Amino acid sequence: MTQALPQRVPLRDFDLLEVRGPDSLKFLQGQLTCDTRRFSADALTHGAHCTPKGRMIANFDALAPSEELVLLRLRRDALPLLSTSLGKYIVFSKAELSAPGGEAPVGLLGEHLLDWLQQHLDLDFSQQTVQQQGGLLYIKRDQQRVECWPVDEANLPDVVAELPQADNETAWLAAEIALGRGWIGAATSDTLLPQQLHLQVEAIDGVSFTKGCYTGQEIIARTHYKGKVKRALHRLQADSEISLAEGTDLHNGAGSIVGSIVNAVSYANCTQCLAILSEDVAQADDVFVDKNATQKLTPLPLPYAINT
Repeated sequence: MTQALPQRVPLRDFDLLEVRGPDSLKFLQGQLTCDTRRFSADALTHGAHCTPKGRMIANFDALAPSEELVLLRLRRDALPLLSTSLGKYIVFSKAELSAPGGEAPVGLLGEHLLDWLQQHLDLDFSQQTVQQQGGLLYIKRDQQRVECWPVDEANLPDVVAELPQADNETAWLAAEIALGRGWIGAATSDTLLPQQLHLQVEAIDGVSFTKGCYTGQEIIARTHYKGKVKRALHRLQADSEISLAEGTDLHNGAGSIVGSIVNAVSYANCTQCLAILSEDVAQADDVFVDKNATQKLTPLPLPYAINT
């Protein structure tokens, strides 16, 4: 039986920010929640850039193809906010910020995707999660998802460019929500601490508490060692497809605001979302889209353990 071809998914919600120059890693070490000494060409590192008050301007996955180039993959609508904020600090460093332009990252999605990539492009993901070929970075997200990041304006190989294109990226975004990975966009920028998106958990590993000072570090460390966030990320689902904009308020059965949407997607006759809620509200199973309590959101478990 012929296996279905993978789909090519235009990741229009995401983009890349480049940091180039001999001081790139040194500069970013003083600005990011993660430790740039861990950056490599072989694996992604998650992290965020925060305000002095510890609120995230944006979060990202970082890759360093060389000692003088760091790529940050983040939400497209947060890219200008991150670029502007980092730009305030970079002026005395031998490093520059730029958006590569051209094609956005592209996703490849399919049940037998890894076999297909090995057969057609000789890419073997059995031992590592990142491969570089023809000026493109191929990053394995899971067994059925691989991202292609263009470097130096490289084009997709014909065998990839000719794959059937998905109508939208809802399946991709649904997979991110199922993994419990929230993404900061323009509507949620400068509102949440890293711990509220669980960047401190082992599965995400987006905050270093040993690297030293960085912008926002004092408040983030204080929260880690002496406090606890009152509201944090929870995963929920509605039993129908509804539109939920990021930043939308959520209510309890009495109509009071109890939280807000971080990311949401309508997919496969339901709506999946990540939202900021208190633990008490989530455990009470008392979350609704509207103050009239007509559309319920049911809590689902996150796929990782929460540690503070």
